[in-house]
Amino acid sequence: MMRESTSGDLFVATNLKRNSAIKKVLKFMGTCVIVLLALLGLGVAYLAYPGTPTGSKFMTFEGYIGLPKGGCSMFSTI
Repeated sequence: MMRESTSGDLFVATNLKRNSAIKKVLKFMGTCVIVLLALLGLGVAYLAYPGTPTGSKFMTFEGYIGLPKGGCSMFSTI
C-alpha cells in the first residue's frame, strides 16, 4: 500500500516561502544600496563642481585664476 507523505510537501512549501522572502529582502537591500550610491554620487558631484561663491560684505568675486599649462617653471630647470 502506498502512503502519501505530507511532511515532505510541507517542507517544500515552507522552503519555497523562505526562499521567496530571502529574495525579496535581497532585492530590497540591493535597491537601497543603489539609491545610496546614487545619492552619494550626486553629493560628490555637487561638491566637486566649481560654482560662484555667494556674496560677501568684505570681498568680491572677480573670477578664477587660470593656472599655467606647463606646470611649475621653478622645477623644470633641475
